[in-house]
Amino acid sequence: MLGLVSGVSFLCRPFETVFFLAPFYLDLVWRVARRRLPVGPCLGGLALGWLLPLGAFLAFNHAVTGDALLPARVSMYTFPAQLTAHDGTLLERFGANTSYNTLMLAVWFLGPLGVALVALGASWDRLTVLLSLGVLSLLGLGLFHDNHGIHAVGPIHYSECAPALALVAVQGLKRAVDFARRASVSPRPLLLGTGGALVVGLGIFDVHHALALREQSAIHAAVEAYVRDAGLGRAVLLAPRYVAAWRRVPEFRRGGSWVFEWAPPRPDFSDEVLILHDGPGHFERLRTQFPERRFFRLKPGRAPEPWRIVPAETSSAEPVVAPQPPVPSAVESAP
Repeated sequence: MLGLVSGVSFLCRPFETVFFLAPFYLDLVWRVARRRLPVGPCLGGLALGWLLPLGAFLAFNHAVTGDALLPARVSMYTFPAQLTAHDGTLLERFGANTSYNTLMLAVWFLGPLGVALVALGASWDRLTVLLSLGVLSLLGLGLFHDNHGIHAVGPIHYSECAPALALVAVQGLKRAVDFARRASVSPRPLLLGTGGALVVGLGIFDVHHALALREQSAIHAAVEAYVRDAGLGRAVLLAPRYVAAWRRVPEFRRGGSWVFEWAPPRPDFSDEVLILHDGPGHFERLRTQFPERRFFRLKPGRAPEPWRIVPAETSSAEPVVAPQPPVPSAVESAP
């Protein structure tokens, strides 16, 4: 089971999987070496569990990037990615990456209450020890790269820590209740206080971020509606990078979003309007691939319009042929 779970997780987040599960595999090696587990069944089970996911991982990488060992997730970056003048030093990574992510993870996982419960539950049994060590190991991954990974929704590079920390925190709460009972103190105030803190804290968190996500979704709904209502028919729209498009609207730029690329087309290119990146020679190459489609370009507009759509065959200075729908506001486009 460990091999299959590891392999499936590796498909999605290979680096995080290796670091998070490292304590579990070290524990397995220790128990096999101490003859507490049989060698053959353990190695055979791990190999069978890893076989299909690892094969799928290598095949997918080869199909997308041309290199079985280069995941698509990192193929867009140039390594090493230098974000500041001091990046690459262990001290910089420890301070700006590992330590900062540790602080943010503590803040976002229930705050001080969560830290206290995890500290109480970490040594409960072998599983909670391994889960805690897995989280620490994963935080150590920050020492090997310079992508700090803190976004508006929290430390998303460490989202897989949440289930592990939740399991450990539950054991910590149980230990706190046991302490109270042994001290002949009613655990009810402790449970009510913990429950109240979770309801209030998570309630504020959920409401605040639900509203923020709704505001962000309005950006994408507005851009999508603009293209959809342009009446292009079956066409190819050559466009700049998505983030460059939506940032032309001051209202959207103030709110911001972490969606930087256009939604990819269907694998069979059956979309009514294919939105593809524009660039030197792109129109000429794509016209031979889609001879039955009309071609347009998304260009910067003239105030107050942020965008305009022009036929790809004409210069960007010529007037727009396609009908131009009004640009909906964020409020109008919010779902």
